[in-house]
Amino acid sequence: MTVTATRQKLSPMMNPDHSETYVCPICHGRLAAEADDLRCGSCAGRFPLERGIPDFLLEQPDESTDPFLRDVEGFGKLASIYETPIWLPIMLRLLGGRGASSLAELVSYGRGYMANVRGRVLDVATGTGTYGRHIASSERPVIGVDVSTHMLLKGQALARSEGVDGMAFARADAKALPFADTSFSGGLLCGAIHIFPDPAAVLSEIARTLRPGAPLWVTTVVWGKSGLLSHAWARQRMEDNPKMHVFTEAELLQLLGDAGFSDIEITTQGCLASITAVRLRLAA
Repeated sequence: MTVTATRQKLSPMMNPDHSETYVCPICHGRLAAEADDLRCGSCAGRFPLERGIPDFLLEQPDESTDPFLRDVEGFGKLASIYETPIWLPIMLRLLGGRGASSLAELVSYGRGYMANVRGRVLDVATGTGTYGRHIASSERPVIGVDVSTHMLLKGQALARSEGVDGMAFARADAKALPFADTSFSGGLLCGAIHIFPDPAAVLSEIARTLRPGAPLWVTTVVWGKSGLLSHAWARQRMEDNPKMHVFTEAELLQLLGDAGFSDIEITTQGCLASITAVRLRLAA
């Protein structure tokens, strides 16, 4: 099924002057808004705007040595079908097995988990804003980042058509986020950590941007006893796939703990895992 965000008029979250929202991903210096881009006053970095979406990627995908960035156009091709019944809902059912949560149920869970957050929420690997669009509110504005321009533009269009003013989008590398330290009150990383070449670096960068005590919600794939990856042939294919890592629960606990998160809870359905965690509070 296709999930539609609750239509509501929200106070606009994104000031047209993007310099108030972002910092330079290179040096974390302040940005100045110009006609067609943002400029860093410290290192002179320049970041273009495309249809209102700032682009903070430090290298173009076709020139990158990062396999994740090189595959960005492939991800972008899914934008038009990503949330339709022929893609994400089917993938959730295949991986989760019988009784797996539907997309609508996951969206509802994410909204409930972030319900008490007051302040900005960071949605890393947002895609089309699948979860962020439903979490965004006047008290809980969301910024979604992704490497795929196609995904971001689709998400922007969906947010506008659904009347969601509380979500903004930016193109950025999850290992070099264009945000100041401790500038978010909550975080999302849904359906993506298993395709990052360096998940530890991504989690550490997310932790940097979260305030102490901020909740994080992660969804990913694990080796389960039911669902698609429980079959020997599928397991073999995933083990031989250099572009995707299927986690064990122990690996996830280690990664999140090392990145600075506590109160880590993992719930699995087949080969799907839903993880909640809290950014460690600073020592008194």
